[in-house]
Amino acid sequence: MQNTSRRRRISIMLIGLLLSWDCIIVIAPLEASSGIGLKFDNITKNAQKAAGASPFIPGEGIYVDTFPDTSFVLNGNFAIDQEGMVEFPMIGKIKVTDLSQRELEEFLKSQFSNFMKYPMVRVKPVMRISVLGGVKKPGLFYVDGNNSLWEIVQMAGGPTFEDGFDKMVWERDHSEMSGDLIPYLEKSTSLKSMGFKSGDQIWTPAKQESFWTFFAQNLLPLMSFITTLVLFYYTYQRDLLYLQSTQRR
Repeated sequence: MQNTSRRRRISIMLIGLLLSWDCIIVIAPLEASSGIGLKFDNITKNAQKAAGASPFIPGEGIYVDTFPDTSFVLNGNFAIDQEGMVEFPMIGKIKVTDLSQRELEEFLKSQFSNFMKYPMVRVKPVMRISVLGGVKKPGLFYVDGNNSLWEIVQMAGGPTFEDGFDKMVWERDHSEMSGDLIPYLEKSTSLKSMGFKSGDQIWTPAKQESFWTFFAQNLLPLMSFITTLVLFYYTYQRDLLYLQSTQRR
């Protein structure tokens, strides 16, 4: 009788141990999997946050397109200051570096739709690139990063002399980034692919003027003006003497 009760006790203890071990085995994978799930959720959230980050960067610019109403005051390029602010007409300064492209479009549409014939607003980030030196229209240009180097050179009217392309250089903060741009021009490589940033410069030396070109453009008009004054004075004095002589008679 006692042996039978002991056996029952031992059986119950073994069953309890087995059940508790199963629980440990089941719970441990669940905790591990839940930890992986939490990490995955964090990675996903960070990736979504990065994907939804604003494309607008301080120091660059924004191009606003209100086609077909292209004469509207909002249509054009706007600079982004170092605080991420853009000063729009009629509504003043707006912080754009916290907005996505779609959010900014919807905001501008809500602010200007009552003043527009066709409430269509499209925005895109643009870079500020300077083209200086021996080009026909030197200056600062707002360009899409997908534009090619050739396109921005053409915006500046192209070089003023034939060797301008060969001597063209790309500079950043007074340092030369590339002194041979011919391969990029030939392949129509985009500025983004080349690694261009806002504030970069494209420079080519201006053609040295010959003496006769300088003479024709600067000295000849001055000499013509002086000659005209001398002839006017001579004619005035001649007519004055003629009037005096007739009066004496």
